[in-house]
Amino acid sequence: MVGFELFTDLCLAHVLCIHNPSLKIIFHCKTFPWFVSDTTRDDFYWMLKELGSFGFQNLEYIWRNWLQIGKWKVKQDVFWTWHHSFWDLIHHKGDASFDFFSAGLVIFKGDLNYRKMIYDGAWEHTTPFVEAIGPLCGKEIPFAMLRTLKSDLVVGLEENQSQELFLKDANWMINGKWGMIQVYHK
Repeated sequence: MVGFELFTDLCLAHVLCIHNPSLKIIFHCKTFPWFVSDTTRDDFYWMLKELGSFGFQNLEYIWRNWLQIGKWKVKQDVFWTWHHSFWDLIHHKGDASFDFFSAGLVIFKGDLNYRKMIYDGAWEHTTPFVEAIGPLCGKEIPFAMLRTLKSDLVVGLEENQSQELFLKDANWMINGKWGMIQVYHK
């Protein structure tokens, strides 16, 4: 069941492409929906078809054109639905690994992707993000993690920051009302 999240992803990609006409974007979809908001390749094309039926023919035309000329690509790789952490990208031989290590910037979204990026480990909240990403640290690929907090894993906070957040909202780590962006670049 895709919808709003995918649409906002496409809108973000649209804005990035408008502001940088030479930019190329690869959307990595799941081979099957692991969680309700996960997108498959079929979901991606369903969304484009639905845009036209809701009066967004201009967006549908632009985005289909970008797919046709290769400005946008849609790929699926079983890696994204494996139980392995993203630390294992360095050993994977598929599109996921190739595209990750050859990209100018990678944007990851979601709580599960965040957990897989930091090895789903019970880190101290003040553990530096670069430590928690393990073998991906030191690579030349910059990436951003966009996340709405829905689990009790978080790294990269300043000393006492989590205690202050608990005073504001006892369930800040799990209630989906808080978000974070963390960026890695060498």
